[in-house]
Amino acid sequence: VEKFTNRETAILAAKYFEAIALQDLQKAQKFYHYLFTNQRQLVKKGDAFLKAATRHVGANEKQVKKDLESKTIQRKINLDIAEARKFGFNDSPNFLINGVSIKGAPTIADLSQIIERHLKKAKE
Repeated sequence: VEKFTNRETAILAAKYFEAIALQDLQKAQKFYHYLFTNQRQLVKKGDAFLKAATRHVGANEKQVKKDLESKTIQRKINLDIAEARKFGFNDSPNFLINGVSIKGAPTIADLSQIIERHLKKAKE
């Protein structure tokens, strides 16, 4: 089993997500939720878990493997990383609500208050 840092694992998982999304957005969403609910397995097993998750959602494994190396996906990941850095995001969790960056793990009440404030401004 290959061991990755959290950052390396996150980037690899993002590549898998994008590769699966090229095939089917619903499968990509299923993949995302599967990873989220099985984070410990992802951290523990790394690439082996990502391959199993790809099978679990029914994506074409050979095409995913090919797409993982594509310049298109690498460019998209690089753009996402650059955008995150513009907002000062270096770790997780982070939220972006109507251009406002929120670092850390706010409470539901805090998030609701921010969203309500933005909704109120939008109505004015």
